[in-house]
Amino acid sequence: MNMGNLLIRAMHLTGFVTVQWYAATGGTVNSVGKIVTAFAGPEPVQAQVQPVPRSMMQFLGLDAQKEYIMIYAAVKMDDLTRDRSGDQIVFSAYRYSILSNTEWFPINGWNGQVAVKIGPAT
Repeated sequence: MNMGNLLIRAMHLTGFVTVQWYAATGGTVNSVGKIVTAFAGPEPVQAQVQPVPRSMMQFLGLDAQKEYIMIYAAVKMDDLTRDRSGDQIVFSAYRYSILSNTEWFPINGWNGQVAVKIGPAT
């Protein structure tokens, strides 16, 4: 049974927000040998954003001292890799880094990402 894009249907029922997406474009090595990730300019993306409950943080092995969100969007955001940080988003005046991506895009046209707050948007 094809129910269409469930994320789009859910966003019409529960609402969505516009986040600014900064796609990682690659990394360069700085003078002390640390890889510094470069990012493309911001791109507005319609998304469903939810907090990660403490019980889920514990289950996923996340640091309980940090703040995490789940982002559901109809774009593929890249997560953390060995050579660079994940893509970043700005939501509610804070910048978040994508840690993990659950790819449903080939199946239903959306992805779910776990992101950690890394600081103010500026």
